[in-house]
Amino acid sequence: LTRSDGAISLQNKLISSILRHDYLVKDVSEGIKLIKERVCKHKVLVVLDDVDDRFEFDKILGKIGDFSLDSRFILTTRDKRVFDFFIGCKLYEIGEMSPNYSLQLFTKHAFGRDHPPKDYATLTAEIVKVAAGLPLALKVTGSLLFRRESKFWEETLIQLQCIPSTGDRVQERLKISYNDLSYNEKQIFLDIACCFIGRNKEFPCHMWSSCNFSSESGINTLILRSLMKLDDKNQFWMHDHVRDLGRAIVREEDVRNPYKCSRIWSNEVALDLLRYKKGNDRVEILMLDMYQKDVVFTDQNFKKLSGLRYLEVSLGRLTGDFSKILPNLRWLRMSGCRSIHTNFNMRKLAVLDLGHCDLKDSKKGWEGLREARSVRNCGALERIPTLANLIKLRKVKTIDCRKLEEVTTGLEGLVSLEELELSGSVSIRKLPSALSELGKLKSLNVGLCPNLTDATVVGKLESLGGAATVAMQLDSGAAESIRPQEEPESSEDLGMHGADDCGRGYREPGESERRYESDI
Repeated sequence: LTRSDGAISLQNKLISSILRHDYLVKDVSEGIKLIKERVCKHKVLVVLDDVDDRFEFDKILGKIGDFSLDSRFILTTRDKRVFDFFIGCKLYEIGEMSPNYSLQLFTKHAFGRDHPPKDYATLTAEIVKVAAGLPLALKVTGSLLFRRESKFWEETLIQLQCIPSTGDRVQERLKISYNDLSYNEKQIFLDIACCFIGRNKEFPCHMWSSCNFSSESGINTLILRSLMKLDDKNQFWMHDHVRDLGRAIVREEDVRNPYKCSRIWSNEVALDLLRYKKGNDRVEILMLDMYQKDVVFTDQNFKKLSGLRYLEVSLGRLTGDFSKILPNLRWLRMSGCRSIHTNFNMRKLAVLDLGHCDLKDSKKGWEGLREARSVRNCGALERIPTLANLIKLRKVKTIDCRKLEEVTTGLEGLVSLEELELSGSVSIRKLPSALSELGKLKSLNVGLCPNLTDATVVGKLESLGGAATVAMQLDSGAAESIRPQEEPESSEDLGMHGADDCGRGYREPGESERRYESDI
């Protein structure tokens, strides 16, 4: 559990990990109650990473005395004052890495082996000495120098030696690697450091590709430089020191006026920026949480943000005409917004993500999504309008659209569509025949659609062969309607999962399942 997790997110991670079931609590008090009732009964080992003096254990995880006596907590911190709040804990101070291990770690990243070549031995020894036994600096510097000429090594050594003894020397060492990145790679790095740690790479990549940032090669470079990793869920991971470097670089853009920095992830700064209309065209990313904030923002509050490419609004109320502002918006992410009385400029939008928002059919808005790669979580839709012009759209994911009765014609124009999910659309009765013309469709999910009685078109989907996936829950009549035009040579020709759910029995998805789905 890391400091970058919010209080509620940290609670959900702990509860889900211990109970081995996905939970999403609504607020901190609910989380503390659930931890006390369910988690404290177990013998647990909890690691809290990078804790600072603002971390309030009791207000997030409850009283430590409520946990089993056999439970153990490990805290890592860069601030010894943290231990003033944990009486009786045992301290272990991690020292610098020994010279031999430092040399081995550095050469592993610089040469791919445990020892340097003879002609690089002297340079290697000097660089390892300057790195002062700090594992992260050794990894990042070694990765920077991998397959570089000796002249570049010499220049890097000079830069390392010029770092002053005062200030954050770790950050300054890491910055040498950052400075060697291309412009596009720097943008991707700063986006991740400020906003996307712990997020799946798919949607940021859509945004970066739309901005011509060469997302895949950029991510690969950052990984090779040891500046970030992708975990087993394809989520971004970054060392705290590297994250702090990225955020410091953004803050330095305008130290006195944070409203003019390119990326704004602080909710307090974001709220003030909009309240007092302090923004300008330098702001590229804005993250806003309006939970328990009695405020409504209009298009006038966003008027100066012409450079904005990512806007995230949680539990907010926006009104006005947005059609002629935010011309560079690539990703619009809104969650829990009860009503959306806006017409966003969607000319360049690559990702539209509307989790638990009351958005009904807005024909004009959908027609503007010409650059969209992904549309998801439009849970209040009553019909999916014509999408024929969205030739770049790869994914449509509308989960739990309980009023959705109609999937429009015009789908044949979605020549790039690879994934269509309509799960939980309890009112839908028929799939459109136009689905059979989607040549790139790889995944179709219509699970938990109990009133879907005509799925004839599924038998005509030539693209859903081999590794394709079809998740369904149908009554016997609809299941009988799925007949391929020709008998497949093997059962692999039409991939289906969720067969246990077939039949008339409809299972109402639990609240925790629905919430979890909406965040995937």
